[in-house]
Amino acid sequence: RHAGETDIKNLNRLFYSARSEAIRRAQIITICPLDERGVCSSEWNQPIAMFADPNNRKRLAADGDVLLETQVSSIGRLAAAPKSRRYFQFTPLGHARGTMGNITWCAQQDSPDKRQQLIITLSGRVRLAIDTNGDGIREKADGSKISC
Repeated sequence: RHAGETDIKNLNRLFYSARSEAIRRAQIITICPLDERGVCSSEWNQPIAMFADPNNRKRLAADGDVLLETQVSSIGRLAAAPKSRRYFQFTPLGHARGTMGNITWCAQQDSPDKRQQLIITLSGRVRLAIDTNGDGIREKADGSKISC
């Protein structure tokens, strides 16, 4: 297994945990990379945190705790879509709050067969992109090849 698979599976576990925690706590759970002030940023190659966000502030509360965190390996990079995406959230019902989206992992030494993607639907379902046509390249939710 290569680093991209490990990175994207760790991210998948983080999203799965966030959805479960949102339902269990009956409050919004946010996932995002945090800047030095504890505010969600769009720099997805920083450590990615999951935290309770009951007031929908997209930042850690003064007494807030990171519930779980993951980091991408140095041989890859993450990009969220839509491109300006700073965070993902789950509602108390386990639905994605806002719009659906995805996070793509690309190797520093990019090749189409290494590309990985986590897909988040409006219903809150989180899944990994798969190769549906057997050509060795995973496809996005719309069936097109993952691009970097």
